[in-house]
Amino acid sequence: MSILDQFGAAFTLLDFGGAPGEGDRLESAARAVGLPFKIVGIDDPDAALLYKRNFVLVRPDLMVAWRGDRIPDDPQAVLDRVRGA
Repeated sequence: MSILDQFGAAFTLLDFGGAPGEGDRLESAARAVGLPFKIVGIDDPDAALLYKRNFVLVRPDLMVAWRGDRIPDDPQAVLDRVRGA
């Protein structure tokens, strides 16, 4: 299955090997504001090299909204920025 097959109507957090459960903080913040959100674990070293970070947040229109090696201390601020709040 292609990574592209994972995208849809929700914001999608690709997890290329971040700390276990770390993406859950971003998911909780998204759910708190009613933002459709899902986490997809990717175990593919070649894809990880392409995306260059442990976490990549992709908008429903397939644009990369954010990426980093760890989830920020204020995940709500990231979501507010990427959703234009």
